[in-house]
Amino acid sequence: MEHTERMGREPVIKLMLSFALPAMTGILAHALYNIVDRLFVGHWVGPSAIAGIIVAFPFMIAISAVGNFIGVGSATLISLALGNGRRGRAERFLGFAFLMLIVAGSLLTLGGWFFLDPLLWASGASPTILPYAREYTGVIVWGSFFSLTAFTCNSLIRAEGAPYFAMMTLVLGALTNVVLDALFIIVWGMGIQGAALATVISQMISAAWAVSFYFRKQSTLRLRKKRLRPRWSLLRRVASMGIPPFLMEVSFTVLMGVFNHMARRYGGDMALASMGIFFSIDTLLFLPVLGVGEGIQPLVGYNYGAGYYRRTVITAHLGTALCTAFFTMSTLAVQFFPEIMVMAFTRGDDGLLAMTVRAMRLGYMGLPCVGIYMVAVFFLQGLGKATTGMVLSLSRQIFIILPLLVFLPRFWGLDGVWVAFAISDVVGGAMAALFYGAECRRLRRMGEGAENGEIPSTPQAFIG
Repeated sequence: MEHTERMGREPVIKLMLSFALPAMTGILAHALYNIVDRLFVGHWVGPSAIAGIIVAFPFMIAISAVGNFIGVGSATLISLALGNGRRGRAERFLGFAFLMLIVAGSLLTLGGWFFLDPLLWASGASPTILPYAREYTGVIVWGSFFSLTAFTCNSLIRAEGAPYFAMMTLVLGALTNVVLDALFIIVWGMGIQGAALATVISQMISAAWAVSFYFRKQSTLRLRKKRLRPRWSLLRRVASMGIPPFLMEVSFTVLMGVFNHMARRYGGDMALASMGIFFSIDTLLFLPVLGVGEGIQPLVGYNYGAGYYRRTVITAHLGTALCTAFFTMSTLAVQFFPEIMVMAFTRGDDGLLAMTVRAMRLGYMGLPCVGIYMVAVFFLQGLGKATTGMVLSLSRQIFIILPLLVFLPRFWGLDGVWVAFAISDVVGGAMAALFYGAECRRLRRMGEGAENGEIPSTPQAFIG
């Protein structure tokens, strides 16, 4: 239990860095699956193939959405239970998470295979791009179960205080993917299909490594056969925590489809390729901050479950400061050096280069405002207030950015698509500041009440 109990003992800044850095590394590694595919395909196949991969991206986000439902929903409850000293309860959530993995992974694979073309058309494929998208996604669907397992286990392992093992789950797969991409695409000339095959094999290796954690001595919890059985009471609790992040990812899947359609409508297939590069760089800029959020979430959950309210607030404040500083530096880099970033994904196409550079400069003008938004979502999830976090996230992704995508391009063309990003970042950050401030004030009052004996020192209601 040592690596679990330290979440309530060690200095907050030390803990936050020890959790955030491996989470940041792990989530970047997970993103590299798609980014590395685009890098190799962009240089050795061409812009149309990049567009094919970006059309496949919503399906991959759908896998992440299911992973968030199972992983975030179960991990939040595991952290709260461990903080409250209820190890048996935590093991029941772990076993039920693995049962859901088996069912969901099978459904994703079959659904992706039988409805492949409708999914790709809905994601923005054109007749020119569809063959590339079909060739790539037709392989990716067979790795759905392994991708889902690796992604979900990363959250579960981190929930019990083992961030470095969780990090290696994704780093191992990412490094394997780089090697296999080079082998399949450059050496053997397998093109876009080789990129997909490299991804699937890498995800199999990641999944095997992740599952092995529960058969090693490092694990506080054990994966027991008797826990692998359906229970309605557990499903209700996991769903209460998992549905909000699931809906956030689903809304992003829909949003990606709209982005693809609007980009192709106002800029043709080249704009779709530009969107692929844009989101690759976007991933590199956003996922380190997602890593910080995922790193602080188990700390927030454990300390809140243990009744350490002041530590909970301090953790959130440090995370916000770190994320805001990172986004500010990223904004400066995008404004001054965008060509260097874009040239990593294209070779000798000046039109595509110019289009993507303009997209980045317009799209990231509001990026410094996103730091508090990102932390607020994970902060609320860690407190067991996943529904509030969902409202915050969906408000930005559905009620702010979608209307902007519908109306701005009518006046500004393709520029309107990119400007929608910047406006949503500013408005979303302002909304998040209101939610975040209210929760911090509530926790301070709870801390004062616990010290005076006016309220219970630990919140029992979220654990059950």
